[in-house]
Amino acid sequence: MKAKQGGLILLLVGILLVSPNVYSQSLRGAALNKLKKEAINKVLGTEQNEQQQPQEDPYQETENTGRPGQRAGSSKGLEKSSKDVSLSLNEAANAFSGSNYKKTRAGLTEALGNLDLMIGDKILQSFPSSVEGLAVLAENDQIASSSASWAGLIIKREYQLGDKWFSFSVMNSALAAFANAAINTGMYTYSNQPSQKTVEIAGNQAIITFDESSGYKINLSLGQQTQILIEGVNIASEAELTQMAKAFDYAFIKKMFGEN
Repeated sequence: MKAKQGGLILLLVGILLVSPNVYSQSLRGAALNKLKKEAINKVLGTEQNEQQQPQEDPYQETENTGRPGQRAGSSKGLEKSSKDVSLSLNEAANAFSGSNYKKTRAGLTEALGNLDLMIGDKILQSFPSSVEGLAVLAENDQIASSSASWAGLIIKREYQLGDKWFSFSVMNSALAAFANAAINTGMYTYSNQPSQKTVEIAGNQAIITFDESSGYKINLSLGQQTQILIEGVNIASEAELTQMAKAFDYAFIKKMFGEN
């Protein structure tokens, strides 16, 4: 045992003599602490008590900088834009009158984005506050509008009770038109995969799929450029999921997007 301890002590002494050209001072200190702990554990034949380890200091400076790290919740973040559609349109009109076409385009783009957010908010307000006993997770509500990659407007709400989870998402974009074409032409209807099939919900064509690891999904076609994605985790059956899907006002969503 003494020989073993002596060998480990020599190992530690050798590490202390490592040239500073090999490691920076901070890295060398971290390596020494780690190896010292490992050596002690080997001598004692046990791990050090983890409860005795010092807790992380949230005010500790970040490595290689003189500034503190950002603490969660210490900042409010960005403020919500207060501009509405009318204000953006007025700014665009004024810019156009002054032949400032760059600002005109920016104003019109902003107006379209604000219009999307307004439509999304009205649709979100039409969603039920609970679905078959599952309560809304209001903190997870999402409304996002983007012209990038044909993303368009996306509205999402989630519901949960215990381990049962349900989400309802609306996507209005050119990208949705491609997915709707696949659903409306019935290209999946005769698939030989038992994990998916065609169904009808509130008079709308849809595809329902099931996977043991992720649960149920329904892709529902709503007009030309609007698609609904419904997801359910730990939902008992296909019948229960389709019943939950009927809690939403599809006619109102169609009306908001001008879909036939």
